[in-house]
Amino acid sequence: LSTRISGQVSSLKGLLLRLNEIAEYLSKVSLHELPINHNITYILQDIFNLLPNLNIDTMAKAFKVKTNDQYLVIYLASLVRAIHALHNLINNKLANRDAEEKEEKRKKEEGLLTENKSTDKASKDDEGADHRDEQGQGNGSKDTNTTSKPS
Repeated sequence: LSTRISGQVSSLKGLLLRLNEIAEYLSKVSLHELPINHNITYILQDIFNLLPNLNIDTMAKAFKVKTNDQYLVIYLASLVRAIHALHNLINNKLANRDAEEKEEKRKKEEGLLTENKSTDKASKDDEGADHRDEQGQGNGSKDTNTTSKPS
């Protein structure tokens, strides 16, 4: 794009130089410093005849319509791009919220499992102690009723 624009700028500078040369030639011819060259005047007439007449209302209206059409396309493209960006933003926000909810649910379930395991372990420890007490093996207490066998 930059090379294209720089090429157009250099072309316009070249055109300006040529137009200045033509203006200088015509001013010298009008002051009778140079003789009239009819070939040059015919070519200049052809150039001026090929130029569009910009003073016509239809030409001005056509330029306005074309410019408005181009601006409409640019506006619609910008609008579509903005809507697309908002759609992606909403989808991203929903995905993040769902991920956070899943993470909270997982942590909550993990916390419940940990509590259940600790309560299960504690209740098993209590049941084991009760069971050992029933068998006479509870919590390191020694059985005082020992019977000895006669030899």
